[in-house]
Amino acid sequence: MELRSSILRLAYRWGPVLFWMAGISYFSSRSYPLGPLSRSEHSDVINRVAHFAEYAGLAALLHRAAAEGGREHRASWVSLVVSLAYAIFDELHQKFVPGRGFELADVGYDLAGAIVALGLIWVWSASPRRRHVRR
Repeated sequence: MELRSSILRLAYRWGPVLFWMAGISYFSSRSYPLGPLSRSEHSDVINRVAHFAEYAGLAALLHRAAAEGGREHRASWVSLVVSLAYAIFDELHQKFVPGRGFELADVGYDLAGAIVALGLIWVWSASPRRRHVRR
């Protein structure tokens, strides 16, 4: 029974992370229907916001999973490194998708999203109100 609860706890913590990563991979595997020219149909702002939001969500979920046991500082670094590594992997993967390619700027938007999310988590966890709730 203890093994089962450990597996459920692990799935509860890391399942959302894997689900989110699968979603990122799914969307980055889709080619533009008309090739590179169809990219102009999409707003650059929407593309940037999407990258930012995807990786803000990923970093937050990674932090939630890795912070088990009160290791929040370590969880922040793990979340940042894994988010950056996945952003690079995702862009490299897109080199092999028709109509897509490696965009270093996209990695920058991904990293910015992760940093902002982790910064907000840090501010929230360091707030006096949060510390009062923890007690």
